[in-house]
Amino acid sequence: MNPGSPEASVYGEYEQDVTNWGNRVLALGGDLRVNNRTKLYARHELLSSIAGRYLLTDDHTQNSTTFGIESEYTRDAHVFSEYRSFDGLSGRETEAAIGLRNRWQVARGVALHTSFENIRGLAGRADRNSTAVTSAIEYSRDPRWLGSARLEYRKASSTDSFLGTLGLARRLSNDWTMLGKYIFSSLAYQTGGSRTQQRVRLGLAYRDTRRDFLNGLLRYEFLSDRDSTTAAYPAVRTVHIASTDWGVQLARRTELRARYALKHVNDQTNNLADSLTTHLVGGRLTQDIGSRLDFGLNGNSLLGEGGGKWAVGLEGGYLLSRDLWLSGGYNWSGFRDEELAADAYTDQGPYLRLRFKFDEGLFR
Repeated sequence: MNPGSPEASVYGEYEQDVTNWGNRVLALGGDLRVNNRTKLYARHELLSSIAGRYLLTDDHTQNSTTFGIESEYTRDAHVFSEYRSFDGLSGRETEAAIGLRNRWQVARGVALHTSFENIRGLAGRADRNSTAVTSAIEYSRDPRWLGSARLEYRKASSTDSFLGTLGLARRLSNDWTMLGKYIFSSLAYQTGGSRTQQRVRLGLAYRDTRRDFLNGLLRYEFLSDRDSTTAAYPAVRTVHIASTDWGVQLARRTELRARYALKHVNDQTNNLADSLTTHLVGGRLTQDIGSRLDFGLNGNSLLGEGGGKWAVGLEGGYLLSRDLWLSGGYNWSGFRDEELAADAYTDQGPYLRLRFKFDEGLFR
């Protein structure tokens, strides 16, 4: 979108984790081009992550603001200098960064990315100083395959961290698609102790491309978290989640969705072990009203060793653009389990969210 000048632009961006709908990024930004190779830019985003936008997690939501200058010193290679602020504009939370970003098209459908950045904390916050090196590769040569891998090493004043991600999507047929994602994060503290997290997601998505009558997702997820920073014995938590989610188009404007999920948790803290198994059963009936509005009735039940809990509510949505919906609703009763709830909002009270629908066009 151009705000009135051929050298300036503004944009909105929405990024959604398609295997865990609680993880999303919503951002607004703008660019001002100084000349053919140099631009000024600013960006503000709501980021559901504790480790940065390349590792979406459920841990918390933070706001971040970035503004800086970038110059292209050769084709697809840039040098940048920017200021970043996290959850405010105080000196304690602001840092300055300088670095390089490069992209090489090594073959048709194969791109290599590398970056280097040096960060210095402002207002005397030397504990925010760090240096990071990153490499990534993207594959899209075969229209049936999409793949990406990324590695990052970061050396900071108080910690050393390593982050790796691997993503894969494979179209098996016109109706079936396989999805996979692996995340590894390791954080070692100079004072002793470390924390290692792993996450594996495997999914099989179905969409009736001929009649658009039935669509669904089968998913398995494994999470592992080992923390040796706070106690004499490491705290170890492992989670297994299996789920299935299906939607039926009852009529042209009416859809019924049903979901079942099972979660088994093993938790070992202070050398004491515990385990818990919970189930979630849910459904949603949605009615389209015209071409841009819809209305839905939601119901979810959480069943476990402590008894059952319910989340029941109503939701209305507005189509902002193709396949992107802004929805708001209210739950009269509720519960919280973000690992099981997926795209369902189950907390009691009012809420506002964005929904994104995607189909086989992902591979076109």
